[in-house]
Amino acid sequence: MVQIGAAVQSALQALPRVVRNGPLMLSIGVPLALGQVVGLASLPAVFGWYIPKLRKPSWAPPAPIFGQTWAVLYGVMGTASYLVGKQVGWKSYPMGVYVAQLLL
Repeated sequence: MVQIGAAVQSALQALPRVVRNGPLMLSIGVPLALGQVVGLASLPAVFGWYIPKLRKPSWAPPAPIFGQTWAVLYGVMGTASYLVGKQVGWKSYPMGVYVAQLLL
């Protein structure tokens, strides 16, 4: 029999857990991925007018904080969608509205 490393064995043992958590990973991963795409698409506009030209109040947070904040918000939004989908069903009206607003 072929000997495989301990890391490979533990990865193979964890596979059912990853598959079992697939809907949660998708629920969090999709909003994060879409947010990343939109963020990269709007990057030229942000550096073109928002950061240098817009007069912001003195209490405005620094620009690098926004990306981190959106990532946390998208992660929480994905977790909430997972909980709603698990509770009322993935093909329910609330999930349909959620997917529609993600696509907008």
